Amino acid sequence: MTTIGELMAELQARDVTLRLDGEQLAYDAPAGTLTEADLARIGAHKTRIIQLLCSVPPSPTLICFPGTVRVITAEHMSSCTNSTRA
Repeated sequence: MTTIGELMAELQARDVTLRLDGEQLAYDAPAGTLTEADLARIGAHKTRIIQLLCSVPPSPTLICFPGTVRVITAEHMSSCTNSTRA
């Protein structure tokens, strides 16, 4: 039996991303990558995968400008407003 860690590593190696869409488990994958067997394995571990995704803090986003790199966290992004500087 495959562990969740092995499943997630295998999917990542095949360029499959598991994510939360609200409270639902969703995936992004190149067309034809996931088989019915893959979907069944994901479904068998769905509850635990959702728990894992909920426990992982959002990754920071790197924003690069000439001569600078800024790390923007999800918290910061949610507190930002859309504004333009002249």
